[in-house]
Amino acid sequence: MASRGLVWADCEALERRHNLGRGTLVVLDVVQEAKTPSYEQRRAMLESLLPRDPVFSGDTTRSVPINAVCLTPNLRVEDQAGALTFYARLREANRALGCDFFEGVVMKKAGSSYPVQLRSAMEECRGWCKHRFLG
Repeated sequence: MASRGLVWADCEALERRHNLGRGTLVVLDVVQEAKTPSYEQRRAMLESLLPRDPVFSGDTTRSVPINAVCLTPNLRVEDQAGALTFYARLREANRALGCDFFEGVVMKKAGSSYPVQLRSAMEECRGWCKHRFLG
């Protein structure tokens, strides 16, 4: 990946908060060194390199992969009902897995750049919105 000018990947190592997916690295996004490509461009590059596993879309019929590198799902919804259906599926997966496996949902505008080093903790990224599951 170094040849593509990548600096670092935004990722989560499983097994930190629960006993699932030991050794698996879940990639959320990527930051490139020389430019700030849009989310769609970053996502296309990641999809060409990394597999996606159905369990990360809330499919609890399969076990969480162990010692793997996976990409989070990318879901484009056209209306609020589609977003709420996906949100409910992830919450139900948390209940089925018996833990807070899915922390929440991050919504990103397709053309948004990665907000590297915001100027203050109070500043928001206007292209992204994160909603955490509670209880």
